[in-house]
Amino acid sequence: MSGLSLRVGCNANGSDTAAAKEAHKAQKIILDQRKASKPHAALLRDAKHVWSLAQKKHIGSERKKHIADLMNIVRGHVKDIVFKHDASRIIQTIVRWGGSAERNEIATELKGSYKELSESKYSKVRFSGA
Repeated sequence: MSGLSLRVGCNANGSDTAAAKEAHKAQKIILDQRKASKPHAALLRDAKHVWSLAQKKHIGSERKKHIADLMNIVRGHVKDIVFKHDASRIIQTIVRWGGSAERNEIATELKGSYKELSESKYSKVRFSGA
């Protein structure tokens, strides 16, 4: 048994590995198409990129710039974003690291939907204690 390959379904030259890579590429394309078809897909993609920069721990004064950029991206769409699982973290980061101007702007945009926020699965954690 020492000469047998432990990989099932794959011959010595790895031809099934290439097929698996192709299948993975096809799955990734389908996933990207699904994400792109959702509402606010481009907005969320841009916001998530800036959010990944803003939420780092040791960035110092750069954070204010990232928070300002993030606020410019989500301005006018806060109500749509705050109810999404992954996107609600973007608003949470702005509330946590932003100044009072950003917090007040978010509160103004969310005015009238505080009851929905308190009942929401994803947004109630941050805003019940904010």
